[in-house]
Amino acid sequence: ILKLQFLYLIVRPHSEPNQTMACCFTCLGDEEQLVMESCTGEFSVENGPGCKCFAPWTSTHKRSVLLIPAGQARIILDKSTAGVRVVAGPCREWMGEREEQTKVIDCPQLAQSQYMVVRDQSTGKTENVVGPMVYVPGAHESCGAPQQCPQLTHEEYIVVTDSRTGTMKTVMGPQIYAPGKYDQVSGVKKCSALSQQEYIIVTDTNSGEMRNVVGPTLYQPGPYDSVSNKQSVYNLSRNEYIYIQDGEGCLKMVRGEARVIPEPLETVLGGVRKAVNLSKNEYIYVQDEEGRIRVVRGEALVIPSPLEQVIGGVRTALNLAKNEYVRIKDEEGVMRVERGEGRIIPGPYDEVIDGVHSAVNIDHHTAVLVRNEDTGSLILHTEHGLFFPTAYQQIVRTEKKIILEQYQSMVYKDKTGKFHYVRGDGDMRDFFLPPFCEVVSQEWSTDLRKEHTSVEKVWKFDRRPSYMNYEFNCRTMDNVELIVDVSFFWGIIDVQLLVEKTADAPGDTCTHARSSIIQQVSKIQLMDFLENFNSIIREACVGDEFYRERGVDLISVEVLKFQCASGETDMILQDIIKETADRLKKKERQKGENDVALSRLGGEIEEERMKKELIELQKSHLVTGARIEGDAEASQLTAFLERATKELSREQAMTMYMALHNSKTQIESVRALSQGATQMYLTPNDVTKISMQPLSK
Repeated sequence: ILKLQFLYLIVRPHSEPNQTMACCFTCLGDEEQLVMESCTGEFSVENGPGCKCFAPWTSTHKRSVLLIPAGQARIILDKSTAGVRVVAGPCREWMGEREEQTKVIDCPQLAQSQYMVVRDQSTGKTENVVGPMVYVPGAHESCGAPQQCPQLTHEEYIVVTDSRTGTMKTVMGPQIYAPGKYDQVSGVKKCSALSQQEYIIVTDTNSGEMRNVVGPTLYQPGPYDSVSNKQSVYNLSRNEYIYIQDGEGCLKMVRGEARVIPEPLETVLGGVRKAVNLSKNEYIYVQDEEGRIRVVRGEALVIPSPLEQVIGGVRTALNLAKNEYVRIKDEEGVMRVERGEGRIIPGPYDEVIDGVHSAVNIDHHTAVLVRNEDTGSLILHTEHGLFFPTAYQQIVRTEKKIILEQYQSMVYKDKTGKFHYVRGDGDMRDFFLPPFCEVVSQEWSTDLRKEHTSVEKVWKFDRRPSYMNYEFNCRTMDNVELIVDVSFFWGIIDVQLLVEKTADAPGDTCTHARSSIIQQVSKIQLMDFLENFNSIIREACVGDEFYRERGVDLISVEVLKFQCASGETDMILQDIIKETADRLKKKERQKGENDVALSRLGGEIEEERMKKELIELQKSHLVTGARIEGDAEASQLTAFLERATKELSREQAMTMYMALHNSKTQIESVRALSQGATQMYLTPNDVTKISMQPLSK
């Protein structure tokens, strides 16, 4: 039975057991409600849980109980009275027999610092609801989005306007401000925290009054105050000043030392300016309101008046040394020259032309070429000393004296185009180039092949002979191409012919010589060239009148080196040269060895001849010595015999003399042996003892 939704029963009441009645019943759960409508149109409800009976003619339907969670509400309409009610969760709500749910709404949750605007749609009234809370709107109320209440620190404020009356008020922090229902809140603004060096201009928008607020302070503005940006106080030092313009356009100047705070309607023009501190050699131009310009010189501390201005900044005076000058043009175009020593300060309308110039020191080797701008003439000044040009003289250039050595020559061209030739061994060996004249120069080829790829500018012509290297190609009769490097020994013999006939003497000389050498080499074989290359090339070049016609003389030509242009041919040529060189080397070596042997033999012969002369000389010396010793011995013997024969016979005297002579000879022999390094051993029999006592008369 419990599983059936409706069950029909026949019921017999106890009061009337003979009568029977049919009825229905249904079972309801915990969250179910039975809505019943009778045949007469009456409504009733039964809430679960349980079994509910009703008449068979009753119309029924089930519905669930309203489960309203937290944060939500339900709007319930009573159809019988057209009234509505709001039920907020969390709860279970059983609706009446004529009630039904029309709308589900969310309940806004407001934090402590939040609020929202609630509007009653039926009456049009609004109010502000401030948290913390969960607000349950009425049936006809609409809620705006939650808004943050202004949280103000001690440096912040807001301006609140009453929308009904239009009045304004300022709300200062620190606080959390909950606006009323008619309050219109501006954004959070910061109060102006002013330091000691700052100020602001406050304007009352109602009255238009303006005032300065100077720090240090934390300014809290009123509701009608308009605050400017922070501005700095002007602390002027001793050399500073400012220009202030008031509301009527009048200018005034304020000098330091001072602390200046302009009034609200005053404007500082150009900020803080520094006074112009001029040293002794400085100056400035100051222009007044009428355009007049004056010069202010140092030493001074210059502060222009409000209607004056400094033109061009600080300028340095022209400190001219004794040898310096400057050209100045005034406002009328008149030129003048200021010379040193001195300090020059140009006037306001003076123009310095090309800065400071140095005077030219004219001496024995220096002159000045000057153009007179009035007449256009050129004058060469040679008077010794410092040269300062006049106002209308222009120094064209400084001329150095041309000094020629004995072996040098030069050429210059005068104003008519005529050439003048000067030699160093003449009377005009040192001179200044006259006006309207120019030195004649030539560009001589200096590259090895004289192709004019590298040149040297020559205006002093050296007449001494010199060497010049030249390289060129030529072919022998057997078609061997050679690269020949030669050295020309040449010199200038006539400068006039050189200048008139050629513009590149080395190039022309080498080109013509190459032509002659090529023609000569083409007639001989390579081997003939190898044997006589110097004579072949010398014969081709030397003695040609071509060179003398151009004022030069080709004295001699020497071949420095040559090689074959082809690598293979050059290797063969190198082998030939090597063999020839080896042969000549061996020949020279053999010749050297022969010369050494002959020298050795001649030395030996000379040595033997000298030995012979030495022996003959020694022999003659020995003969002479023996003769002298013999004469001495004879004299001694004669003297001995003359004395001995007075007591002895001649034979006895001779015997005694011989004995003494032999004894003396032996003693000298022994003495000679004892003085040498020889060791000799003698027996007693080998030594004769001779008494060396003198003889008695």
